[in-house]
Amino acid sequence: MPRRLERLANVVLRVPPVVLLDLLYRWDVRAFADAGRPLADQLQLRGARLWSLYYAGHLLCLMVLVLPLLSLVQLYLHLLALLLLYLSHPGLHRP
Repeated sequence: MPRRLERLANVVLRVPPVVLLDLLYRWDVRAFADAGRPLADQLQLRGARLWSLYYAGHLLCLMVLVLPLLSLVQLYLHLLALLLLYLSHPGLHRP
């Protein structure tokens, strides 16, 4: 049973980076930059910086895909702890 659980966890934990890589592959950065030009000028996201973020997303997803299973579980646990800390912040629940 633990071997099957390990194989299942290996597949399930690698699905989010694959989905994100697929979304990044289908995303048209040039059209996004042209459509959001007023907002991009306000946030100082020029074309080169946007392309850098686009390639950094690819690199990050590829790095997560090649992590061993134990490191991948540890990464997801850290992300879960970060999310819980963010949600428990008292300034977040202002009426």
